Amino acid sequence: MARLSVLLALAATATVCSAGLPPLRDLAKITKCDVPEAECGGTFRAGADEYTPEKVDAHTQCCPGVVNGESACKALPIDKDTGIWGTHCAPVTKDCPFDAPACGSNTYAFTLSGGQTVDNICCPSSTHECVSDPAARAYNGTKCVKKQKCAKGRQACGRSKEAGQILVNSDDKCCPAGQQCYMVDQPNGSFTTKCSSCNTPCGRAQVDQPGDDDRCCKPRQQCTAAFHGTAAPVTTRCAYAFKCEDDTCKNSGRCVEDEFPYQGQFKKCHCAPGFKGVFCEIKAATKSS
Repeated sequence: MARLSVLLALAATATVCSAGLPPLRDLAKITKCDVPEAECGGTFRAGADEYTPEKVDAHTQCCPGVVNGESACKALPIDKDTGIWGTHCAPVTKDCPFDAPACGSNTYAFTLSGGQTVDNICCPSSTHECVSDPAARAYNGTKCVKKQKCAKGRQACGRSKEAGQILVNSDDKCCPAGQQCYMVDQPNGSFTTKCSSCNTPCGRAQVDQPGDDDRCCKPRQQCTAAFHGTAAPVTTRCAYAFKCEDDTCKNSGRCVEDEFPYQGQFKKCHCAPGFKGVFCEIKAATKSS
């Protein structure tokens, strides 16, 4: 009789403990989702490349409405000490408006669930800029920062951009009165900016509307109309209005002319070791022994 009482007590206890658990059918859904894209809740770390992350823990949930685009498996902020990130089901981020582009993403990797990307925010372009996040450069991280404010008549400057990337940093200074912020083009489409009093401003979007220039031509360059095929020229560019001659590049430098459609115009000099400058006219400083 005593043994029967114990068994009944254990059965009652099991009933109470299981009251808060989901039915067995729901537990099965946790380990097997309707579609692989719905699997979520797992943890990852970087693998051989961004398309083969290493799974640390298996998924623990199934995101509802993935097929209908109602939700998605999104990454959680990465742990800086372990390099591991988790995932959770989140509503699909709606498209940001034109004047507030998406920003704040850190794409850790790509899985069946898509890009393992922290949720974006909409960055209002009137007051903020979306720039690279140094804390997440390895994951193409971005952050939304306030624009530099300057007094009336002075321009903000200091921003820079790497080839094919978003701004590396936003403006961090104001140009002195009488100077303008000009872009300085670098290889492969990158640029930096600097404050300058320019003798030959250029780069305006309309040939016949000076005053909106964002480039400053180098000495001996002219601001000329850019090529637009058979259409009338619209934009402007800095260019040298002469071709390569035997003495264009000094100190044994090699002269290079521009490519189509500007062929026949001087482009740059490849300087011999020990010399620098547009025309290799400057002797480079050497380190003292």
